[in-house]
Formats: sequence, structure tokens, C-alpha cells
Amino acid sequence: MNKNIKHLQKHFNQFLLNCKKEGDDYKKVQEIINKYLKDRKTVTKEEYDYIHMKFQDYLKIAASGAIIALPAGTILLALVVKYSKKVGLDITPSSFK
Repeated sequence: MNKNIKHLQKHFNQFLLNCKKEGDDYKKVQEIINKYLKDRKTVTKEEYDYIHMKFQDYLKIAASGAIIALPAGTILLALVVKYSKKVGLDITPSSFK
């Protein structure tokens, strides 16, 4: 039993670290967009690619949230993640890989 609790604690701590990283990434996106809006300068290719990647992550998070809202959504989400990998779809946000 103690081994299972340690295993759960390890994964929960990793989940919290990933959530913090996602929040930090959100702040970086916000800074890039604010810089663009304030100075009316174009964003660099790297900044554009970063914002594009994070926008895809936000869509993945929103889709996961919609699935979880369904009855038995947590089980359904696990199945969707499992089978999406088999068909070559990536629905996991980059912070959680």
C-alpha cells in the first residue's frame, strides 16, 4: 500500500510541476503578444512558432476539459489518449510529455 501511495505522490508532484510550467509558458506568450501590441513590431519567427505551439496546446487542453466534463469523462479521456497515439495523433500538451 505504501508503495502505491509513493507512486501516486510522485505522479501528482510531476503533474503540479507540469501545470506550473504551463503557467510560465502562458506568461511568456502574454509578454510576446503585449510587446507586439504595444510597439507594433512584428514578432520573430521563433516567437511566432512558440505562440503557434502554445495555441495548439491550449486547444488540446480545452478538448481534454470538454471530454472530462462528459459522464465517465476521465475514463473516456484515458481511452482517447491511448487510441490517439495508435493512429498518430498527439493530444497531450507539450508540458505534459
